[in-house]
Amino acid sequence: MSHFRIPIESNPLQLYRSALLFCPTNTVIRLVYSVENMEYLLGFNIPKVISGLDSDWGACITIFEGHTNAVWSVSFLPDGTTIASGSFNNTVHVWDVRSGMSQVFKGHTNYVCSVSFLLDWMTIASGLEDNTVHVWDVRLGTSQVFKGHTNAVFS
Repeated sequence: MSHFRIPIESNPLQLYRSALLFCPTNTVIRLVYSVENMEYLLGFNIPKVISGLDSDWGACITIFEGHTNAVWSVSFLPDGTTIASGSFNNTVHVWDVRSGMSQVFKGHTNYVCSVSFLLDWMTIASGLEDNTVHVWDVRLGTSQVFKGHTNAVFS
């Protein structure tokens, strides 16, 4: 969505009108702004989607893409603005929920099995398959490695 910000902000009514065609059939938006009502108000015919529409909104709100392997752990900040995810591609991503953009933390030598924000919200701990814990400074992108576990760190 962020790539299309300027056209969306410049033409919101056209976007809404186009999006209404694809709204699920049993939603308040679809019922209030039905194609028939819009045709009457606007005075011209609007294209219709005849089949293939969902009846209700799905449960999925957003999909964040960027890891190249399975995501094993996620952690949310309490304010809901940021998500950290740890993956089998040996990276931690810190996601801005609004923009969908991520900051990538590399330097792990094995699978990231767990991630968790510390209380200051600017530090992330990641547990690894190689028996280590990395503590990341989100602002600087640097980590300190702690060794001593005799098995993988899952929490």
